[in-house]
Amino acid sequence: MSAWTVNLRGSDVAYKPVFLGYITVTKDLATLYVDMEKLTPEAVQHLNEARVEAKPYDDFFTDLKKVEHQNVLISPNSNQSIFEALSAKNHLIKAAVPGNLMKAQKNETELEGFRIAMQRDGVAMVKFLYWLKHTAGKEALTEYSIGKKLRDFVQRGKTL
Repeated sequence: MSAWTVNLRGSDVAYKPVFLGYITVTKDLATLYVDMEKLTPEAVQHLNEARVEAKPYDDFFTDLKKVEHQNVLISPNSNQSIFEALSAKNHLIKAAVPGNLMKAQKNETELEGFRIAMQRDGVAMVKFLYWLKHTAGKEALTEYSIGKKLRDFVQRGKTL
């Protein structure tokens, strides 16, 4: 969610363009807690222009424990450590955070991207099923070899 909120991408999670981080937003300040060494000068400039302060990932819980006597909107899906850091001194309001609702709304560019991806994946699946129908029983197949073949069809579709 942090990556989407600040419109940055990373590579901390395999196959997902996200980074590990936390974000806090108050009425006065947004703070992104992230591995500072991974921020490019362009990313730092982007954050500055958006008035988002970047701080080291490891400062998150230290800063969280300093929050006192506040109403805190928190996702019920947040991890237990966050609840524990905040609950003793604050009033927690467990609800969907606004970013989740905004993230669910797609613009025309995103919708077109989904359509293209679905079409490519559909073509890859049809080619794969055709291959499987004509190969099964003629060659020794394993779950791994079948999965690899499907991945090959999907990858070929991305280059078209």
